[in-house]
Amino acid sequence: PSYHDAHYNKALVLDDLGLVSEALESFQLAEEYATLQKDLSSSAMYCCSSGLLLASEQRYDQALSAYDRAIHLEGPGIDAMDAMDARINRGELLCELRRFPEAIQSHNEALDALDSKHSKDSKKSKDSLRCGILYNLAYTYAVQGDKESCEETLNRALTVDRAQVLAILLNFQGEASLLSQRREEEMAFLKQLQDGSKVKGLLVEVVKQLRTLEENPRWILERLLDSAQSESAATAYGTTWLESWWHLADEAKLYADEASSQASSQASMVVFGSSLGWQCFLGHLHLGYASCVGYEILKSQVDESQRLAEHFGLQNAISFRCQDALTAE
Repeated sequence: PSYHDAHYNKALVLDDLGLVSEALESFQLAEEYATLQKDLSSSAMYCCSSGLLLASEQRYDQALSAYDRAIHLEGPGIDAMDAMDARINRGELLCELRRFPEAIQSHNEALDALDSKHSKDSKKSKDSLRCGILYNLAYTYAVQGDKESCEETLNRALTVDRAQVLAILLNFQGEASLLSQRREEEMAFLKQLQDGSKVKGLLVEVVKQLRTLEENPRWILERLLDSAQSESAATAYGTTWLESWWHLADEAKLYADEASSQASSQASMVVFGSSLGWQCFLGHLHLGYASCVGYEILKSQVDESQRLAEHFGLQNAISFRCQDALTAE
């Protein structure tokens, strides 16, 4: 009992091995022993871990109960932030179960907990969490079909920390400041290529337009609404980092005159899940493919991609189709 963290670590290993029942038993022991020792912060973390595992096994009622146990531990003896993961995960799960009023309430309770007198985290840490919760709340409204509330909530998140919202959207693993640094490094890399005459001027403008679009609140809202109403779960957004793309193209010999048996003037490229069209634009302008076709399930992305292609006069070489990649013709 004195080593509740050992039971927790054992549970993590058992989970990795696919021994779900044994892992849940170890999580339960860790929770019980931590509570007995009045280590409520650890107990809340163990409850949350149990909830995540139960949710992954589609044992939703038990998962919600685990999250509730963590939340009910809050009080003078525990930092409100220790149960924050449980609050956030609870709201996300309720949204997934389409229990929207409860999900909205859970998200709002998480926002209230950020301002609790029992919370000692820094303002920066709280703002980062606040953006994530507001984004989840906006998504819940989007799934519910409430565009007005979705837009209002998204704007609240953008007001708190625009860069953090962008990091969430781009699935960027790291702080918003690191994302800004990555963007600056990309622009420096692009300028270096341009100065060395290794890139067409049009590509520079396309990259700048795509990056600007990713930060446009209207586009963020439309994508959020579109993905929330999609029947497919495969709608996570992923950007393309130019420097990584450049090195990959060089190492893997992706250029049209190297990868295709056809002459580069006839070689074509197909992208499944083209999103905003990054790889199609780069395929034509950088790799030299005569034509590129992108398939994307979200209409909002196809519309913007096609608009950019027409804006730059590339519509004869680059085109986009709103189709599921699994059923595309």
